[in-house]
Amino acid sequence: MFFNDRQQKLLSYPLDGSRVKTLEKAGRKFSYLPTFDIINTLNLIFGYDGWETQVKRLDMISSTTNQNGNFVVTFSAIVRLKVWDTAHKHYIVREDNGVSVSVAKSLGEAMETASKASVSDGIKRSAKSFGNSLGNPLYDPQQRDVDYTNSNQIRGSQQQMQEPQQIQHQPQTNTNYDLASLGLVVVEQNGELIVTGGDTFTYKAEIKNAGYFWNGNSRKWSKPINSQVAA
Repeated sequence: MFFNDRQQKLLSYPLDGSRVKTLEKAGRKFSYLPTFDIINTLNLIFGYDGWETQVKRLDMISSTTNQNGNFVVTFSAIVRLKVWDTAHKHYIVREDNGVSVSVAKSLGEAMETASKASVSDGIKRSAKSFGNSLGNPLYDPQQRDVDYTNSNQIRGSQQQMQEPQQIQHQPQTNTNYDLASLGLVVVEQNGELIVTGGDTFTYKAEIKNAGYFWNGNSRKWSKPINSQVAA
């Protein structure tokens, strides 16, 4: 098998809805993953030296001015994404195109923005073929493999912290020990338990089952200490 078990698992996870951004254009809303998010995910799954990109072609396909005298430039890029196996002996290639339009007061600024954005679009479109974690579910109109429940859990966690009297006290197993067995560390900070260390992305399901919520502001898994049952 080309990918190891860990990589297969990471690639097959439903896309975390908290990573998805929206953009409104011409009265329509579009969902997308930022380029930095795609790059971070490629690094996480394949390693910093486990993938590379090559711009096969970059063309300015149109240049004009609008009624305000601004330059309107369109660029097209063909980008190749190469991913190595863990032994760095074999690789898989994906290739796709990206297109971007930029409007600016100067021609140079419009060209710079459009060319960079078209390459970024090409990287994202090439990466999507590797599965859910790299954005492929966003091309499904129904987004069936996008998990937006995480955002709801964030709001639920915030509400619980604001209204502690509504917290449900339920018997729990020794979840700190269970997480420790996965190489994770639980620490106490400001009245909360925080999950740190290890690969929290891989063990997201286990962390959620242990009662932790994802905090989008701090970018950490946490839960209030007063929701714990004394040992």
